[in-house]
Amino acid sequence: MAVNKRNTKEKETKPSEIQENNTSTEKKIEKSNCKGCCGNCGCHCIKFLITVIITASVIVGGFILYLKQFQPELYSKKIEILLNKSINEPTTEKVFVTEYNEANHSAYKDIQKKLEDEINLDMYDNVLTLEEKAFLKDILKEERTYERLKNRPDLLKVKEYMEEPVGQLVKKFSLEQQVVLFIDGNDERSKVTRLAISQSKVPYGIMEVDAEPRKVAIRDALFRMTAQRTFPFIFVNGKFFGNSFALQKAMQNGSFYELVDSEENKANWLADKEDYAKKIEKRRKDSEDRRRKKLEKIQKKIEDSKKNQEL
Repeated sequence: MAVNKRNTKEKETKPSEIQENNTSTEKKIEKSNCKGCCGNCGCHCIKFLITVIITASVIVGGFILYLKQFQPELYSKKIEILLNKSINEPTTEKVFVTEYNEANHSAYKDIQKKLEDEINLDMYDNVLTLEEKAFLKDILKEERTYERLKNRPDLLKVKEYMEEPVGQLVKKFSLEQQVVLFIDGNDERSKVTRLAISQSKVPYGIMEVDAEPRKVAIRDALFRMTAQRTFPFIFVNGKFFGNSFALQKAMQNGSFYELVDSEENKANWLADKEDYAKKIEKRRKDSEDRRRKKLEKIQKKIEDSKKNQEL
């Protein structure tokens, strides 16, 4: 029986057909790339642009941080731009600063030390208490100090400054102008705040606490009055306003200028300033009356002691 063999020979593919298939596949891939990301050239351009933007952002951010930390004067120009102020525009500032003369303070301290050694009240040990002796010594020292300084107004100012209660000193100075700054000359935020205020055309007063002979007492008084622990301390219309961040925010939204430009606020500030001056004067007179009465009591005590000795 004849058996038919199975034909296992595969069909041979023509070379022209293979080339056609490869070409169509490449066209499909290229078409897909163009639709998805504009081809390889487009992808490279986008990546390059993203890299440039990120690098520029890092450089600008680092430069701003450097200015803020080490060049506060230049950094504060950002505030001027926000305020639409020209750097070269002349200001009409009215600065009030405390005067400190090291020679005058040294001379005053020398006089106080000499008087402390000169005044001797040991003769009244059996007559007066320790408190009364200390009080009498202070009175004598004050009288002799005035006698030596009455022809030296510069030293009299030093005397008034050193003897004034520190809380009263700070409160009185906070009312000197509508805007008053208590700053530390070595503090970067204080420098930026001072420059920003100077460009705002608002009359202001400024005290460099670190340059004051009573700097520790003044700083402690500010801490107690404001519950704030960092410089600068900003007062507006005689009331505590806040720190440098509060000022910058208020300048940006315009509320700072509303506070200082309001006629009602100005009138209230002037009234508070006048009232506090009257309060200081009343306090001074009350203190003098108490001292006078106490001195009269001590003098009577000494006179009675002398009479008893004579008898």
